[in-house]
Amino acid sequence: MSGFPLQNDYFGQKTPLHKYFYNTRFSPYSTAKRPTSRTPTSELGNSRSQYIYSDTNYMSPEEVYENFNLNSTMPVYIERIIKWFSKCLLQPLASKILYIDNIFDNNGLSHLNCQNSSNAIPFNLNPVYPQQTTSLFMSASSQNQSTPATLSQLSLPQYSSQEHVKQRLSLEKYLSVPNYDHSRKYIVHRILLLASSNFLKEYKWDGGGDHPDTKHWNSSSDPPDSLILFHLFCTFLDETIPSGFQRNKNSFSSKYLLSIEDKPDSSLPFQIIQVVKKPPHFCLVVKNTYYDAPAVSPFSLLYSFH
Repeated sequence: MSGFPLQNDYFGQKTPLHKYFYNTRFSPYSTAKRPTSRTPTSELGNSRSQYIYSDTNYMSPEEVYENFNLNSTMPVYIERIIKWFSKCLLQPLASKILYIDNIFDNNGLSHLNCQNSSNAIPFNLNPVYPQQTTSLFMSASSQNQSTPATLSQLSLPQYSSQEHVKQRLSLEKYLSVPNYDHSRKYIVHRILLLASSNFLKEYKWDGGGDHPDTKHWNSSSDPPDSLILFHLFCTFLDETIPSGFQRNKNSFSSKYLLSIEDKPDSSLPFQIIQVVKKPPHFCLVVKNTYYDAPAVSPFSLLYSFH
């Protein structure tokens, strides 16, 4: 992918992780100590120095680029990651959303399509009284069956054996971005829009786009694109990692995703840390070393995946 700025435009600023390390109240875990200088300060100052925090190292974005010679290779990595998100995650997901929504809408179940996530009983449905079943749930052994009014009811055994229901419930994991339950229609709309381009043309790392009704993106109530992509990425791995890999059903998220307050597990090959949520900032930790990403970059999330 050519034409997008990458290196110098985003270096030279203190990152949220760097600020967090140098806050006097910083304590990622109880035994931590104040960081001290490990290497001489360069002409770029502290942003280019490596520091040790107890047994934990911090490597600035500039150092990451220099030590791993990423000036020429990072654009290639970013391009490949963007293509993977588009072709392997977003576009297949968008196709499934449209397919399932079409089936549910045509069977009188639009209140349970992907744009609706509430488990509250819709005002226009009365699940107390049996209704003529829709064709989606019609079977030879049952001529009448109540219409499921919520996703919880849809997951009951009499419905969940249907293949389309399984797909709908599986999609819910992708669409339920934590802390943004009331932005469901926006999230679905945004996924479909991001999937419409092979190169994430509409992607805004610290913002979003308009709602389906043209209402503008709201930073207090709507997730930025980077959080949507990160959630989709983690859910994809949770769903694809073999169930025997770890007892927890969210195999990847529970093991490889941390908040800044969590102590990294040095026995793992890597872990991704979400430093702050707004604007989102991520870093990679490997063997007790924090590899930081540039503070202001449209691809700050993708840096953590290289």
